[in-house]
Amino acid sequence: MRKTITVVLTLIFLLTFAVPGFADTDMNIQFPVGKNVYIVNGVKNSMDAKTFIENGRTYVPVRYLALATGVAEDKIIWSPSANTVTLIKDDVTVTLAIGGNVIYVNDEPRQMDVTPLIRNGRTYLPARWVAGAFGYKVDWDGKTRTVIINDGEVQNDDYSDAPANTTNVEEIRDGGGGTNTTPPSNSLDEIEPVQ
Repeated sequence: MRKTITVVLTLIFLLTFAVPGFADTDMNIQFPVGKNVYIVNGVKNSMDAKTFIENGRTYVPVRYLALATGVAEDKIIWSPSANTVTLIKDDVTVTLAIGGNVIYVNDEPRQMDVTPLIRNGRTYLPARWVAGAFGYKVDWDGKTRTVIINDGEVQNDDYSDAPANTTNVEEIRDGGGGTNTTPPSNSLDEIEPVQ
């Protein structure tokens, strides 16, 4: 009997203190501009699309952003007849219409200042809108030209693409601070996670 009580108390202790440590893993997602990779917690993943800057906004491929934030492949739903993308994760459903400037989060409309677009068969949108809808914080590193997505509180409901505590808006507008004449590399080996 005494041995059983000791085992039960040990299990309670372990479950109380050890399990929360697994849940506290910080999420770090990176989408470098001009590259066909994204990085999740230091692990490089290839994609068949590239993040790009247009009209002062950094666009990421919605499918890979959804996968990086934990949306299952079968919960990324494209409706060609409606021209919409629906993403489902846990109790959050996000729906975007190509060419429309409204994002629906759990059927509640939110006005965006951009519209999703299709380029080379992929749907793109500034990361702040989709990641923000799932509760992630989005930042911009102008030095490395990288969109960075982390766990954290979304600072406002408009999910604007203005950088938060990073570089100024003009740096984003001109594509990261000047003209780069070197074509971007697509090698996974040459991409390093931002620290």
